[in-house]
Amino acid sequence: MSRFANSICHFLLAAPLITAQTGGAVKPVALVAPVNSSFALAEDGSFWAWGDTALLPNQPGKSPAKLTGLPAFTKMAASDGHVLAIQAGGTLWAWGQGQDGQLGDGTREDRATPVEVILGGSPAVSVAAGRGVSFAVDATGALWAWGRNTDGYLGDGSRLTRDRPVLVTGLLGVAAVAVGATHTLARCVDGTVWAWGVGDVGQLGHGAFQGSQMPVQVSGLSGVMAIAAGASHSLAVKSDGTVWAWGSGAEGRLGDGQQANRSTPVQVQTPGGMTAVAAGDNFSLARRNDRSEERV
Repeated sequence: MSRFANSICHFLLAAPLITAQTGGAVKPVALVAPVNSSFALAEDGSFWAWGDTALLPNQPGKSPAKLTGLPAFTKMAASDGHVLAIQAGGTLWAWGQGQDGQLGDGTREDRATPVEVILGGSPAVSVAAGRGVSFAVDATGALWAWGRNTDGYLGDGSRLTRDRPVLVTGLLGVAAVAVGATHTLARCVDGTVWAWGVGDVGQLGHGAFQGSQMPVQVSGLSGVMAIAAGASHSLAVKSDGTVWAWGSGAEGRLGDGQQANRSTPVQVQTPGGMTAVAAGDNFSLARRNDRSEERV
């Protein structure tokens, strides 16, 4: 499965039931599926896991198992080796692999049980995770980042790996974050989109084929209500239901009928009325308001 299956599973989720080891049915409110593992957050705040999750409590196996000894969570995100989860009230927790500082506890050690992540005084309201990197939006709309920072992946103006959260430079009113392989997107409450990290094939959307260690505004986009980041391309849905794409056009992943790389957004050839997008390594998905999917 693609390492960006995380976003795909969020995108396709329609509140199915999962069958637990006890034989009962659990209704998830969120699903994520990094490589070789799967996680679900249930309506009651319990956390479930299955697959290759050796660093997690209870070491779940092939069937969904409830992880015991954890608080009730309201939001969660996961990548290949670590998990982020928000408790009611905004307390943020992390566990799993920590070699890149992605757990945010001031160490680079692996943790089999949750450690608290301190953002700077405000409670966390949402989280996002990538390979070796973590992001959290706090109640003030500020965006925090920690972990691997090769090529300015964290957006703090440096290439220094961080083992504690640092403020992403120059962003206010962040509403959502999308994590790609080597670049990151943020959507602000005013409908603008910002990007940073590697930009060699135009995935930052700022009109140049070059990267940035600080957020740069994606050109020509306004009224954006959803974003997604793939391995080397980016997607956005505007409030009018149109879908826009930029970055690598290989294999037709931009959906504009060509395979050229784009450094500014181009409109995807969809029927319109789209409400959500998701990006894989080399393909894109858009969902219409009738819950049908268009694959490009």
